[in-house]
Formats: sequence, C-alpha cells, structure tokens
Amino acid sequence: NMKYSWNRFEMIEQNVEGDWKEKLDYHLDIIRYHSNWENLSDMNDLKYYRNSKDNVKKGWSNIFIVKPKNPIGDLKNTEPLPIGKEAEAEITKLLEKCRKEQINVVFVSTPWVANEEQRRRNLYLGELIESYGFRFYDGNEHVEEAGIDYASDFYNGSHVNTWGSEKFTKTFGKYLVENYELDATHEKKVKKSWDECVAAYDRDLEEYAMGLLEPKEGEEQ
Repeated sequence: NMKYSWNRFEMIEQNVEGDWKEKLDYHLDIIRYHSNWENLSDMNDLKYYRNSKDNVKKGWSNIFIVKPKNPIGDLKNTEPLPIGKEAEAEITKLLEKCRKEQINVVFVSTPWVANEEQRRRNLYLGELIESYGFRFYDGNEHVEEAGIDYASDFYNGSHVNTWGSEKFTKTFGKYLVENYELDATHEKKVKKSWDECVAAYDRDLEEYAMGLLEPKEGEEQ
C-alpha cells in the first residue's frame, strides 16, 4: 500500500530479483495483484490505482459467482512442512519488526481450497508466527465453525464469494472480540465512512436479490 514515490521505486529495485519485466509487475502492482484491472470503466477508476481516491466499500467487491468445490477434509499428515527459505526470511523480518515495535498483530489466512502440502505449510507458518508471541488464525481450521459450504460459498479455489465472506467475517469478528480488548469508539468521520460502506454493501445485496445486479464473470482457479 505504499504510495508511488522515489522510496517505493528504490525499494522495489533493491529487493526484487529478475529482469525489468519482473520488476515492472511490482512497479505496476495493479496488474500483478488484481484480476479485474481490465474492467476499469473510466479514467476516474485510475485514481484508486494512485491511492488518491477513497472507495466507499473499502476496496471490497461483492462477488455472487458460485463455483462448487470439493471439501478439503481432515489432514492425513499433520507434520508441519517448511515454507521456502526466502519466504521464511521475509516473514521473520516482519515478525522481528512487529516484536521490536511492540505491535500486537494477528496473522490471518482466509479459507481457500488448499491441498495437503499447502495446509502443512500453513501449520509451519503458524508455528513460526506463534514462536514470536503472535497469533495465527487459519481460516481453513474454522470452516465448520463458520458454516462455510464448499458447494456454494466459493467463487474460485482461492476465494470465498459474498456468502462465504459473510460467514467468515462473523466468525473471525467473534474471535477478535473474545480475544482482544477492542475499542469501538470512532471519530464521526470514520463512523460515517463505515456507515456508507455498509449501506453500499446492503444496496448490492438488494439489487442482486431483485435481479438488478448480475454475477461478475470470473475465472476458476
């Protein structure tokens, strides 16, 4: 989320390996990280890309596509599997930074259709995070608690759809309230922005229910 600046440019040049094509993806990260960049409707949408315009739904987009998936089931092998060395080095630097700055962080992995190997790597990641005194919330371990249905709550293998996100958000929110002393008071400006966000979200649901909002086309992963 760094704004475009010389510092950002230097950071990418110093830390990203590969040729200019590889680095270009990071300089123009909307291409690397967002699958809907081709759907930008007008020049005003580019303001989001430059971080110069607020999105009323905080970047959220309701996706009503349903792509049935097979349940991942229980792990047959619960032995943690190490993640890549470079990935571990980077997450370790982040953990050390958070501990040094005394930042209380909870790391989250949202539900996705992970295979056995990927889930074992998540176990390793969780142990690494917890060894630094932080919590790791693995969404795949809370699917049943959240009531997520693999037949109706995913729009691809990596993401839940609107219905799945509602279920997971409620479950994770409950976890946060029960485990952290959260302050629900906000400035009027902040409260107003979130009230507008909720209204826009509810408006999407109403329009979809009335048949006015069609599911967006997506690619199955």
